[in-house]
Amino acid sequence: MGKLTDKFIKATKGEAKDRFYGDGGGLYLRVTPAGSRVWVYRYKNSTGKTRWLDLGAYPSRSLAEARAEAATLKLKRREGIDPAEERQQHEDAARKAAEGAQAELAAHQNRMTVTALFERWMTLEVSKRRDQGKEMRRMFDKDVLPKIGDMAIEDIKKAHVGAIIDDVLIRGGKGRMAALALAGIRQMFRFAVERDFLDGDPTATIRKSRIHKPHERDRVLSSDELRMLVRKLPTAGMCESSQLAMHAMLVTCCRVGELANARLEHVDLDKGTWRIPSENSKNKREHTVFLSDFAIEIFTQLKERAEALGSAWLMPARNKPGPVCSKSLAKQTGDRQRLGMPAMRGRTPNVDALVLPGGKWTPHDLRRTGATIMGDLGVRPDVIERCLNHTEQNRLVRIYQRSTYTEEMRAAWQALGTHLRALMSPDMGNARNAGK
Repeated sequence: MGKLTDKFIKATKGEAKDRFYGDGGGLYLRVTPAGSRVWVYRYKNSTGKTRWLDLGAYPSRSLAEARAEAATLKLKRREGIDPAEERQQHEDAARKAAEGAQAELAAHQNRMTVTALFERWMTLEVSKRRDQGKEMRRMFDKDVLPKIGDMAIEDIKKAHVGAIIDDVLIRGGKGRMAALALAGIRQMFRFAVERDFLDGDPTATIRKSRIHKPHERDRVLSSDELRMLVRKLPTAGMCESSQLAMHAMLVTCCRVGELANARLEHVDLDKGTWRIPSENSKNKREHTVFLSDFAIEIFTQLKERAEALGSAWLMPARNKPGPVCSKSLAKQTGDRQRLGMPAMRGRTPNVDALVLPGGKWTPHDLRRTGATIMGDLGVRPDVIERCLNHTEQNRLVRIYQRSTYTEEMRAAWQALGTHLRALMSPDMGNARNAGK
């Protein structure tokens, strides 16, 4: 070996027919008419027949690697091993192993257990959700798998699912957790139907409305409550970023999760835009918020705080890398509206710090409040829906009306910001001074 060099190999070109360049020791470089370069090993078997063995293409397999492989094959031949026959045996064994695995998989699918289905569903679908499926796994580990996990999926009947739901209802007393359990089980079995593991969904005829009728929230904060909230926030024991988040949700009408998962790169203060990528939006559709002058002031403060901490997230978590938990703001506001109740262990003692006259409120109510104010300012309902990034319910409208509403949305957010600045700014200034 040693006749070929990388320089020579790179200079070779395809000709009318295959060309072979020997390196010694049975190693050749085959150059095809198309210019491909392939290593081959030439030898004679026990019957004297010349055999050619493919060793891979250059440069994926380097000259040094091809030489090492050729040397190894030469040693095997001295031991009486035919390289071509050995390769064929390996390929036959691999094929048989694959066929056996396929047969085993088919047999497994024929009697797949609920636990096996759950794990496959978790891996392929649920693990891609924002919480990586932690809540779903907790619920299944507690209420579902202990009861039916070892059963074959085709043996599961409506009665089995009904018994699980009944147990959750008896334990919890309210229908929300039972409805969530049914929804999770139904999603899993629909996955099984889609993958042809099952012919039908055993939960298909169980009506969610019989279990739980969710209360439709309509809480909107009044102007007086908004002023009061601005005065209360600095003395409620919340960090400044959480206080700014309340203002940001109100002035942009965004969802809590959209703000919690925002990165600094998504906010362009010079252009006055905040891009919400598809993975952060509820309907998986990218959305652009056009920041009003008032919103830019708020987002500027959020960015400055994040940059000072060296974080890439607009709202970094306080005690761990990454963004703040999307549930954190709801917990913080809820803990501060427990009027007349003792503080929970390890939580804030300010149990009445954010109580407002209109009753309990949540961060999501700020989104509804902002949208309501837009309507009061004369913004058209269809423009408000675009600002909220709601999916158009009318399919024909969704398909054929592709207007971006960019200028209308920009004007709507600016009107909201101007109104909120006039409404809240005096109180915001006083609140800052009181909180110092």
